Amino acid sequence: GYEVIASTRKVDSHEYLTSLGASEIINSNDIIDKTGRPMLTGRWAGVIDNVGGEILSSSIKSLKQRGCVCILGNTLSDRFDSTVYPFLLRGISLAGIDSASRLMDERIGIWNNIATNWNIADKLTKIIKEVNLEQLSDEIDIILKGGQIGRILVKV
Repeated sequence: GYEVIASTRKVDSHEYLTSLGASEIINSNDIIDKTGRPMLTGRWAGVIDNVGGEILSSSIKSLKQRGCVCILGNTLSDRFDSTVYPFLLRGISLAGIDSASRLMDERIGIWNNIATNWNIADKLTKIIKEVNLEQLSDEIDIILKGGQIGRILVKV
């Protein structure tokens, strides 16, 4: 029920992100706050962050009242800078997503929802690229150059 706005620095991924459901694509650099202020105008109801660093710091400052940032990665940095003000004055939450330690019954429930209720199974095929072990080195080079989109599934 929420409008999804995706951010990326990869200009060539706009069509891909729109196909996954984003209604708008913005440049990640436009999110980064340069003012140094502890809080910004509330812009986001929620943020899913897999980048960290300055983008996470700025997202925290830009959350609306009782907003939440869910962190599930740190591709840019494992650090962020913040004050307590967004947490105290807006009642925001910071939630870490730890998928690795989910109990099996929770995983089965999520996979069942993906397959049925959430109607996203077709979108998963857009984010997965399958490669064999011989192709993995080339894919790692793409990842290190910042060119990776989606996930790589290594078939062994």
